[in-house]
Amino acid sequence: MEIKLEKQSDNLYDVWFNVKYLGRFVKEVDGFFHYWEDKSLNGSWSAYQLKAISDKLDEINKPYREVVEEYFDQERRNREERSRVEYRKLINETGMFFEFYPNLTGDWEKDKLEWFVIHADLEDLRAQNGSF
Repeated sequence: MEIKLEKQSDNLYDVWFNVKYLGRFVKEVDGFFHYWEDKSLNGSWSAYQLKAISDKLDEINKPYREVVEEYFDQERRNREERSRVEYRKLINETGMFFEFYPNLTGDWEKDKLEWFVIHADLEDLRAQNGSF
């Protein structure tokens, strides 16, 4: 089953199978295209037909999905780096690290998962109180 798209605008594509109009791919507020079935259609859909529509939708959304995934990957890397820097800073500069966090080892690789939770709480406190 070959799904064909007919571009109406940057935010709207008509979806066709052979000469049969199936509906539209419409870009929604989340930035992704969604399938809107033509309401005049009757009958049932096979898994094969639905998969063909789904595959075409994945294909048209792929460039935007890659942008979104890269953004969140970068955010994760930035958050991890901020956490690691704060962790090292507390160990090296305060002299009170193990008094505050006796359950941690001082080894970043061993502590990082637990530290991410602690660091998120610290960032929340800083956001609520600028003097912290």
